[in-house]
Amino acid sequence: MKKPTPQVGDVVLASSFCSCEIHAKLKREEVDGWWACITRKQDIKCLNKMGVPLSLGEETFVFDFAIIKIIKKKPNYRRKRRAKND
Repeated sequence: MKKPTPQVGDVVLASSFCSCEIHAKLKREEVDGWWACITRKQDIKCLNKMGVPLSLGEETFVFDFAIIKIIKKKPNYRRKRRAKND
């Protein structure tokens, strides 16, 4: 089964090196991963407990191999065209 590729704006579940699973919103893509912001306070508390000095809203790097699954896809707000009535 092929793993779905995340896109900018998606919220993903990712594992960290300090054995915490975090929810992160992807901001921009790099060669080996993504720059992302952690979205939940309980994830920040878990990381702080393990000795990682992060606060809510700071950017962190998420490697491609650390992404477990995509939780929420970025919404697509394309406007649908109306058909002309002849």
